[in-house]
Amino acid sequence: MTNWLLALVALSILLLFLVIENILSRKRRKRLKIAVQVNGTRGKSETVRLIHAALKANGFSVLGKTTGTVPLWITPD
Repeated sequence: MTNWLLALVALSILLLFLVIENILSRKRRKRLKIAVQVNGTRGKSETVRLIHAALKANGFSVLGKTTGTVPLWITPD
């Protein structure tokens, strides 16, 4: 009985954490004027770098992120 109760408490805490994380991430995303998502099988990191460079060259404040072999934040210098 105690294992079942412990599992229920742990699951409740996890669900609460996920709900709070979802609410906070939605608030943060609403502050973004434009969001560009790049997905696919190959070439995503290079595509992100190219889009970042093009937007930055046109005066936008841009933040890019790649998650390849070497994860990188491409910051808006």
